[in-house]
Amino acid sequence: MNRLGCFFHWLGAPFRACAAAFRALINMSQTQIRALFSLGMLGGIISLSVQNIGLIALVRQTLNDAAPGSLFGAMALNQQWWNNAIMAGFGLILGLVVFGADWLKARRGDWEIGIGKGDDE
Repeated sequence: MNRLGCFFHWLGAPFRACAAAFRALINMSQTQIRALFSLGMLGGIISLSVQNIGLIALVRQTLNDAAPGSLFGAMALNQQWWNNAIMAGFGLILGLVVFGADWLKARRGDWEIGIGKGDDE
């Protein structure tokens, strides 16, 4: 393969990875796909909550214990902190419940991965 062919092969790597991921989804049952997307959504909720907590901590560190404008601003910032902490905690718990209730099994040729408990065990 010449250099131009190698470059185009490298350029298409993300598309080949996406195609492989979609082919792996075809081998899953409807229940497994539901569980996968539920865990993905819960992971997004948890990561956004952790990001918000980090940003609030950064604001508090930047202000050096100064009030963020007013008493109402301080109360709103504190309430947002706890809202995000509670959302992240409940999202994690719900993710564990979904993961325990469903299972994931993927197969490609001789290679197989299974996570969780299925009906066949």
